[in-house]
Amino acid sequence: MTDTDVRLRDRLSREITGDVLFDSFSRGRYATDASFYQIMPAGVVVPRTTDEALRALAISRDAGRKVTPRGGGTSQCGQTINDGIVIDLSKHLNKVVSLDVENRTCVVEPGIVLDDLNRQLKKHGLWFPVDVSTASRATIGGMAGNNSCGGRSLRYGTMRDNTLSMDAALADGTLMHFGEVSRDPAASNSGDKATALFRDMLALGAREAAEVSDKFPKVQRRVGGYNLDALTPRNAPNNMAHLLVGSEGTLAFTTRVELKLWPVIRNKVLGVCHFGSFYEAMDSAQHLVKLKPIAVELVDRTMIALGRDIAMFRPVIEATVKGDPDALLIVEFAEEDQADNLQKLKQLSELMGDLGFSWNNGTRKWGGVVDVIAPAVQTAIADFRTSGLNVMMSMKQEGKPVSFVEDCAVPLPHLADYTNRLNNVFARHGTRGTMYAHASEGCLHVRPVLNLKLEKDVKAMRAIAEEAFALVREYKGSHSGEHGDGLVRSEFHESMFGERIIADFREVKERFDPGHVLNPGKIVDPPKMDDRSLFRYSPDYAVRELKTALDWSAWPGAGGGFQGAVEMCNNNGACRKLEGGVMCPSYRATRNEKDVTRGRANTLRLAISGQLGTDALSSDAMMDTLKLCVSCKACRHECPTGVDMAKMKIEVLAARQARHGLSLRDRLVGFLPRYAPVFSRFAPLANLRNNSRILRALFEHVAGISAKRTLPAFRRDVFDPHDEVFGPANGHEVVLFADTFNRTYERENLDAALKVLVAGGYRVHIPKPTDGNRPLCCGRTFLSAGLVDHARAELDRLVATYAPFAARGVPIVGLEPSCLLTLRDELLSLRSDETAKTISAQALMFEEFLVREAAAGRLSLPLKPIAEKAIVHGHCHQKSFGAFKAVEQALRLIPDLKVETIESSCCGMAGAFGYGADTYDASIEMAELSLLPAVRRADAGTLVIADGTSCRHQIKDGTERDALHVACALAMSLDREAASS
Repeated sequence: MTDTDVRLRDRLSREITGDVLFDSFSRGRYATDASFYQIMPAGVVVPRTTDEALRALAISRDAGRKVTPRGGGTSQCGQTINDGIVIDLSKHLNKVVSLDVENRTCVVEPGIVLDDLNRQLKKHGLWFPVDVSTASRATIGGMAGNNSCGGRSLRYGTMRDNTLSMDAALADGTLMHFGEVSRDPAASNSGDKATALFRDMLALGAREAAEVSDKFPKVQRRVGGYNLDALTPRNAPNNMAHLLVGSEGTLAFTTRVELKLWPVIRNKVLGVCHFGSFYEAMDSAQHLVKLKPIAVELVDRTMIALGRDIAMFRPVIEATVKGDPDALLIVEFAEEDQADNLQKLKQLSELMGDLGFSWNNGTRKWGGVVDVIAPAVQTAIADFRTSGLNVMMSMKQEGKPVSFVEDCAVPLPHLADYTNRLNNVFARHGTRGTMYAHASEGCLHVRPVLNLKLEKDVKAMRAIAEEAFALVREYKGSHSGEHGDGLVRSEFHESMFGERIIADFREVKERFDPGHVLNPGKIVDPPKMDDRSLFRYSPDYAVRELKTALDWSAWPGAGGGFQGAVEMCNNNGACRKLEGGVMCPSYRATRNEKDVTRGRANTLRLAISGQLGTDALSSDAMMDTLKLCVSCKACRHECPTGVDMAKMKIEVLAARQARHGLSLRDRLVGFLPRYAPVFSRFAPLANLRNNSRILRALFEHVAGISAKRTLPAFRRDVFDPHDEVFGPANGHEVVLFADTFNRTYERENLDAALKVLVAGGYRVHIPKPTDGNRPLCCGRTFLSAGLVDHARAELDRLVATYAPFAARGVPIVGLEPSCLLTLRDELLSLRSDETAKTISAQALMFEEFLVREAAAGRLSLPLKPIAEKAIVHGHCHQKSFGAFKAVEQALRLIPDLKVETIESSCCGMAGAFGYGADTYDASIEMAELSLLPAVRRADAGTLVIADGTSCRHQIKDGTERDALHVACALAMSLDREAASS
């Protein structure tokens, strides 16, 4: 760090109460967005207020540093990266300032996330309809900067069409209101500086009106350059905010945005149009829009195939895709009356027939419509469609679909020919392309598959860009149709608009920001798009060979594939969502980039490639990066590119302990299965810590275990049955896995599970370890401490014991999700032999087994009502492995029980995480997001259900309510039957 930057950091720290981040790890997390570029900033500021943001701007300007505002950091063209100061507005500047329901307008701060805004508007029957696919993390400020469009722009228009005014500061700090202005300067009541600026802009618009009319494409999806057409007399009264929209933070620093709102969509239907020929699908789009849908979205063959390989998308594809289509066009209707929507679907099928398509035809004219009326299926389709980019990026190979001709837009009559010729361009350069998105607007997201670590592929990218944009010019389309210009497309403005328009762009930039303080290098005076020194994978990018503990062979690269797994993160930011699913609980609690999956993956990539110094992988800073990762495994399931941070954390912990050894806390946690049998014999002594304030304080000081927590109590009557087999001799066999936690602390759960299984007529095996040693263990605690060899040893004992049962198809059933599901996850990363695979295939959660047996007609339990209602918290690992639905289904076996799922993320306890003195506060913050408030709202007669031992302890600590395992609820129901007979 230079002396100038040290002084800048120190001044910012004195005058800003928000975070001021100048360390290399923090800067690295802000060096990338969702593009293929990387530029290390000098520093990052996370202001708490608008005044602090403007103060940071002034201080940075005085120090001669550039300033780049940043929202969600999901831009695909490099808009939010630069080598100056990045100001992150997403953590604190995210409020609704005012709402006018009657006039359907609101004023917001730029850091508010679109989904968060729409959640607040929904109760008023309103929404902001520029529904970009990244709505769960895209901020309104970023959307304004890009002039975002969304999938329904056919009806609602773009960001520009829905922005009424903006408040913003010029680079010199002058605050201005940008809204409608009169072309008569005398009519303006703005301040002198604003009046002069607006007058000059209107004069430019009048002067260049003819050139703008001639050179600007006549398509809705045109977001390239500055919106000079907003300044022309034809568009009077002129709205100066529309000049800022799409300016990518290069003209002014936005502080407020006034938005136009719309009534929420009440009814909608989808028609999934199937085509045997991609060309025919593209040619049909111009006809389908005549039915006035609100959207027509493309899904191509590649996306369908990749989606089938992703667990979260497979069910909706199976439900809505018929045969083997080359392309789908998803046509959405949203009329006020549902009967009108159903009529539209009928017309759609008729139109497809009129166009010559039939399910009985040959490939070229094969096709038809699958109607989708159920809201749940519509939502699933929307989730798949909006994840299109990330689905495409899920390829586990060095080459990935690359965004650079990503969102060209051409008039619909030319769409089929354009895409056909574009595919020919790709083929000439030895690659292929993926295509999806907005067929209704002639704006397809087109990504050729390239490996930008290779010089030859970089050259191919340049050639493809030049040829593709030449095609766009020929069809009088737009080379920048949705995702902005940034570093990718700005270079091509001159070839698309001409020298005179480029001079106009430069004149606008100079008039607003003569010192080029605000995000320079975008739109005006950009670098070459293929300047590899600006790439995430620059020419000198290299990952040294490293020893890894787990199997990463599904990916390419060093560390047996660990490199490729880390590089799967494309910065799409899905992990920054604030509601829905589980990912990412630590980010939801802190809103820090450090504490989100994306931030951790970026840090890992920089560490293994030597960009954070030697031994960065096992450093204190890396441990701080992963400190709040609760290993919930949500990213494994919910990240569209499958980044598995829990598994990666094991590698880091293994590297850390190999280099630095274990802390006392790590030893206490990791070796629990080894010492638990001994401690149980001396339970009163082992539990003394819980009953002594002095011992709690001492334990916190010595072992880092929070004094605020009561540890699980050891007991002498552990689950240790003398017999190994229970139930009728002719019953279907099942193995009951007695995990360390339930065996040691909560044997009631195992007793209940055994009772239920025997009552169901099953022959239950609880085999002793083949080595005659201590009880079986899955190795979970050892993995959490990075002790991979110890975990492997425990799993080897388990495999040896269970192998004979698994070989003959006996299910292995467990109660604790984190333990049982280790057999479906980490076991296969530690052993690749057929015996391990067989055991993994037979591993089932208790509820999964019961639901499967019930569906097969083999389960008969004499159950009686026990309560009117149960609320259920799902364990993170159950959700990650698709095992949670079975929990709800198993509870519904109990007569008259209303089952309600708590929409919660991680409980925050997460094994030993919630017990740490340094992680206790974060643990409680996670729990307070939704879980604990939901439990407190439940009346005393409502059952609280949670399968995870950690979850039950968190609920008890936070609410004084006792939560039950499903096995106990079912056993209670059996007991009620026994009592009544």
